[in-house]
Amino acid sequence: MKSAGRIALFAFISMMAIAMFPVAPVHAMTESDAVEWAKSQVGTMIGDGQCTRLSEAYAWQFFGFGLNESPKDYPTLDVRDGWELIRYNSGFVPSPGDIAIWEPGSGSWGWVGDTGHTAVILSATGSEIISVDQNSGAGGRGSAAEIVTHSYNSFWGVLRPPFDGKEGHQVPRPNAGITAGDTVINSGESANLTIEFSGIGPWTLVYMEDNAERTQDFYEHEGVLTVYPDKTTVYSLISVTDSSYYNFTEFLDGKVTVTLLRLEDASAWARAGITSAITKGFVPSDIQSHYTNEITRAEFCRMAVKWVEHAVGKNIEAVLSEKGLSREPDAFADTNDPDILAAYALGITNGTGLGVFSPNAQFTREQAAAMITNTCRAIGANADNAPASGFADIEKASSWAASGIDFVRVNGIMQGTGDNNFSPKANYTREQGIITFNNIDIENLPIQ
Repeated sequence: MKSAGRIALFAFISMMAIAMFPVAPVHAMTESDAVEWAKSQVGTMIGDGQCTRLSEAYAWQFFGFGLNESPKDYPTLDVRDGWELIRYNSGFVPSPGDIAIWEPGSGSWGWVGDTGHTAVILSATGSEIISVDQNSGAGGRGSAAEIVTHSYNSFWGVLRPPFDGKEGHQVPRPNAGITAGDTVINSGESANLTIEFSGIGPWTLVYMEDNAERTQDFYEHEGVLTVYPDKTTVYSLISVTDSSYYNFTEFLDGKVTVTLLRLEDASAWARAGITSAITKGFVPSDIQSHYTNEITRAEFCRMAVKWVEHAVGKNIEAVLSEKGLSREPDAFADTNDPDILAAYALGITNGTGLGVFSPNAQFTREQAAAMITNTCRAIGANADNAPASGFADIEKASSWAASGIDFVRVNGIMQGTGDNNFSPKANYTREQGIITFNNIDIENLPIQ
């Protein structure tokens, strides 16, 4: 059997302010509590299915601390107040709720291994023990909890919790949380992520910086994690341990994104709008640079999908599901990009004809007007019958683009290029595309 795993944590990330953290559910335990809890685990696998995972979870459930030794080391534990280590002798019968300890060697079911075995006892007589075990006879591979009947072969004795209302030493479970949401910084700046801890310090925090694992020690209940990203980076808390926590690992959900703005190559007139758009979260990270470059059809389309998510406050999967739509994997012969396929399902784009999307083709102003209009339709806007734009060069626009040009002008989303011209065939840049989406006033769109 494998030894207990490496040290880890229960850490609960919130993307908004976190003021307090729960502690372990510590309370007095009766033998009946122990038996009911152990039975409730049957058929499930705690952790990696090793026997110690069951004992660890049992100690945490009722007493707020874990057991971080292998079973062969249980007899030498420095036990906490109220706990007892009881060596087996011929007249001893374990009690329900005792943690059984088998020494390394050959057990009653044929295998114990070089680290021993442990289980939670349901009942016992002078000749047999009935217990809930993990990794019973699995040869160290781990297995789900099951009820097993044992003899006393290789049985060392028990670790007995303080039953009948006598509580052991209670240790609060350590937690950690980031007390702020996503952050935007400029190139060359650092970001300070405030982390609040509960439990008994000092704490060792394990976190991910994108795909790289990092570790840092903290000594106060409120600490500051200073980060120096060289690009937009996601930080996520993985684990925390304090001086008394046991070695059980649980991976956590939640993340904070530090967005790095690189506006050196953006036009001066566009910088404020780009900053606003990136802060709103709908600008894909791979187009957050080279802002004066011409935007491609794929880039604009992916940004349209991200804008829909921003506008409705839901991910694109939920948007499609609510509308009863799904992606068509064979919609285009030249791309299977999931955002482009989502845009096709939503009616934002139809491609460039003959089953082709032309993802790397340059994007024109009239195409932008049409796709923006369709994007607004996707969130419920009535884009039909907008007043004529009145641009002097509207006759140069493709017939399919005219109504879109009318819509974006009357709603203040796109304006002309000077002298009352729209320049429908002119190419569009990344910064123009970003500003265009940022110009959409969601509150004042003509939603049906």
